[in-house]
Amino acid sequence: MKKFSSRTWLNPEGHPSSGSLVIYDGPSPWSKGNTHFIEFADCHGSTRFHAIKTDSDKDWRKKIDLMIRDLSEYNKWLKKNTR
Repeated sequence: MKKFSSRTWLNPEGHPSSGSLVIYDGPSPWSKGNTHFIEFADCHGSTRFHAIKTDSDKDWRKKIDLMIRDLSEYNKWLKKNTR
């Protein structure tokens, strides 16, 4: 099985607050087939968004495309409306 794993620190080294983005797609000892998830975390908590058992790979990709679209729109809005 193919595997994708990415861990990104969202704050610079030495920053007093933590923040990370973890993306994983690959085998898991807890499920058959691949496990797909995206996790955002900071020093106060974390949120894991994962594919549900009824999601096809196409369904999962569509959800990711929707998140990317909305995050891009929000980023454009921030650039226009904040310092």
